[in-house]
Amino acid sequence: MRGPAFTVLVERLRDHDPGLFPTGVWNEELDQEIMDLVTSSLAEDRSQFDLAYGMAVKAGLHLWNESLHRSHVLSQDILNTTGCYWHGLMHRMEGDYDNSKYWFEKAGKHPIFSRLQFIKEDIVYDGDWEYATSHELRVGLHQLYVQRTWDPILFVDLVQGTVTTGYETKLEKILTALQKQEIITLLEYSYRNACGGQTIEPFNR
Repeated sequence: MRGPAFTVLVERLRDHDPGLFPTGVWNEELDQEIMDLVTSSLAEDRSQFDLAYGMAVKAGLHLWNESLHRSHVLSQDILNTTGCYWHGLMHRMEGDYDNSKYWFEKAGKHPIFSRLQFIKEDIVYDGDWEYATSHELRVGLHQLYVQRTWDPILFVDLVQGTVTTGYETKLEKILTALQKQEIITLLEYSYRNACGGQTIEPFNR
């Protein structure tokens, strides 16, 4: 079961689409509430609670709220592959792309990849790459579409190319939708491993 405080936080974030390169916290009041969340309250049976994954839940909520610094403070102390993945996501969103790749490589083939592959196929459609004016971005998005597994390193390259060469509305929309689902999927995984309960419900894009 989900703790009531966690439920409220998730509901308030539900319709927010975190940007590829956010420049500030989306909701300062909400960010304070996330920081004040007692992670052990996620579990009804605290004997089943995993502190590292509880910290990962908070890191994910902060990142969804575009609070990069607070997410980073947490993720850098989570010594498992999920912590590495949150760490990589944070650095990608702050524009430190090489550092982001380093942490994604440390995370390795994460268990959420199979879910992200399914989501990717639902969001990226045949021909979407034609919207990119850059040849490199067209090739990269096509490669992401045809690959049979999720590739976080390639996704870093696509985000970097979109941010640094000038935003293209259609491509930005595709990548932002993918990023939101990436955050949600990793948050679901973190929550499930924190308290052994049900995952949070599916979200609309």
